[in-house]
Amino acid sequence: MMNFKMKNKTLFLCLPAMLNIPFGGSSVFGANSEKDNKENSLKRPNVLVLLTDDQTFSTIHAWGNNEIQTPNMDRLVNQGMSFTQTHVMGGLNGAISQPSRAMLLTGRGLMDVHRNGQIIPKNEKTFPELFRENDYTTFGTGKWHSDKAAFNRSFSTGANIFFRRNASLWK
Repeated sequence: MMNFKMKNKTLFLCLPAMLNIPFGGSSVFGANSEKDNKENSLKRPNVLVLLTDDQTFSTIHAWGNNEIQTPNMDRLVNQGMSFTQTHVMGGLNGAISQPSRAMLLTGRGLMDVHRNGQIIPKNEKTFPELFRENDYTTFGTGKWHSDKAAFNRSFSTGANIFFRRNASLWK
């Protein structure tokens, strides 16, 4: 378990660390035989990424808040890996969650996401797309402020999704 004492940081949890970690002797992105894929699919871990808006370490019991109880978040902190030194780079307007999601999904910086994260072009792969292409089931839920095409190619399934309505994006 990694546990960091910190002040006023944005919360990002990941179980386990992701992207290009060798799983059973081969990379999730590497080309494998069909037999290797079947064997490795049994060994590959489940990956859960939670990105919460406007939440700091001080709102989680496991990170020292004795005022509130957060049993589910505490389990994730205690049984997984926590990335606690993350920061919001800002946005080009008042909505910073939109570019933050686009930056996380694509690995691009603030000045390199398109239209402040409203669009993720087809030629830019998201990390859920890479997982999906490697036989993972990808699930999205919550707010989605980018284009629906990017959601559909990133996630094989989803529920309770709030799509931001922007007339110029949905035509």
